[in-house]
Amino acid sequence: MFKKALLVAAVMSAVSINVAHAADGQIDFTGKFLATTCTIDNGDDNQKIAMGIFGADQVTAANQRLGHQPFKIGLTACETSLQNATVTFIGTADTTNKDLLKVDAATGVGIGLFENDGTPVKLGQPSKAVDLATNNAGVFNFNAQYVSTQALVTPGDANATADFVINYQ
Repeated sequence: MFKKALLVAAVMSAVSINVAHAADGQIDFTGKFLATTCTIDNGDDNQKIAMGIFGADQVTAANQRLGHQPFKIGLTACETSLQNATVTFIGTADTTNKDLLKVDAATGVGIGLFENDGTPVKLGQPSKAVDLATNNAGVFNFNAQYVSTQALVTPGDANATADFVINYQ
């Protein structure tokens, strides 16, 4: 019986070998909760932009732009600690050009989103920053345009939807 107890003790001590752990690095998580962020101007949160009606034969090459529809997203009553903000647009991407919104029926064309100066705003990427610190408010000015992805556009409805997220800094 003593031998069995000794054997059990030996097996248990072999199984419970201590494993040494060493810290190879550290991750610090930081964040903040604010009382409020900004208020999106009335009507700027859910917009309908009429892109216009065009003939498919008006497109003669890829990357041709048609229609120029300005729109804005205004922010007011911003928390005083906010310095600036960006906008990220999210939507279904065109299969040929992932930076464009996919339209529902017409092919060979998508909808591009652009900064006011013409710089493209890629889907899923932040826009240029707008200052909020000066007046606790700011305005994003954008343009939407049809952008051809090939020289031949097939006729059909060319509607798309984009959601947007305001990123505060």
